[in-house]
Amino acid sequence: MANRKIINVEVRLDECNNDFERMMKKFSRNVKREGIVEELLDKRYYKKDSQIRNERNMFHKRRKKVMKIIGKLKKD
Repeated sequence: MANRKIINVEVRLDECNNDFERMMKKFSRNVKREGIVEELLDKRYYKKDSQIRNERNMFHKRRKKVMKIIGKLKKD
């Protein structure tokens, strides 16, 4: 629990010319940008440490593969 970050998303109605729809749109954009929903979905179920480690390793392998392909395309 030590790696929790404090997230504060705030949108005031007067910033959006008293338009509630615009305020909700801005709020949902800010929430998406902060990654709040994604984090909640990730923490919905418990993941073992080994599963988290494997996912991270797979991500790095995929990224390395993509970067290799991009490097080849830039050379051509």
